[in-house]
Amino acid sequence: VTSECDADMENSTNTGAISNSGESGGTYSSGKKCHDTSVGGVSGVNNSITFSSCYNTGTVSNTAYAGGGIFVGGVVGKSNAGTYVTCYNTGAVTNSGKAKDSLQPCDVGIGGFAGYLLGKASTFTGTATAYNYNSGTVLDDSESTYVGAGGCVGFVNAEGSELSYLKNLADGDITVENKTLNRIWVGGVVGAINALCTMDYASNAGNLSFYNLTVNKTGYVVAGGVLGGFCFANKTIQSAEVTFRGLTNEGDVECA
Repeated sequence: VTSECDADMENSTNTGAISNSGESGGTYSSGKKCHDTSVGGVSGVNNSITFSSCYNTGTVSNTAYAGGGIFVGGVVGKSNAGTYVTCYNTGAVTNSGKAKDSLQPCDVGIGGFAGYLLGKASTFTGTATAYNYNSGTVLDDSESTYVGAGGCVGFVNAEGSELSYLKNLADGDITVENKTLNRIWVGGVVGAINALCTMDYASNAGNLSFYNLTVNKTGYVVAGGVLGGFCFANKTIQSAEVTFRGLTNEGDVECA
């Protein structure tokens, strides 16, 4: 629908395939950061915009190398202070493109709904009967070294974000395969959290699968039915007491 939106969106939909195969220009030089690649079914980037009743049913994929990070999501690739009201994705989301190595806290954020939340808090408004959700498959088979992959959101790095009642439904399976990696966080709803946020009553019914992985000596895989894990790059997280209420998981975890 749009690469980067600057006005609120209501009832915006995409049913076609979204594919990025063009490299993002950029290298790290003279302290200047490279360009990120952000790919989404409705919008690549959301800066402080409200999405209401927006959805994607088409496939969303990235196959390109990026000089910066790679962020891929069924609805939005990268979100800064975005608000989402009863939006959803049913399309498959995939990344096989390699990001710039060791861009901590993450090289790649991939999620059925959103790839990466950064900057100011993003809000997913929801109740028990009206919520944001994903039912599309999520696949990362790239050679990127720091990856957050989630059924709904890949990586949360925005303090105060609200993810309550966010749901990954039964067809929203998450698969990571054919990788030599350092660190990866994989969750049924959220892959990794690196900022204090709220995630009450979130639920997952998708399966998590891992195939043909090679983990470096200092690396690890962190997986969970709802949340993959906390990324402790943010020192505030290390000393914080975090409580999530009413989380549910019905998905399986398979390693082969």
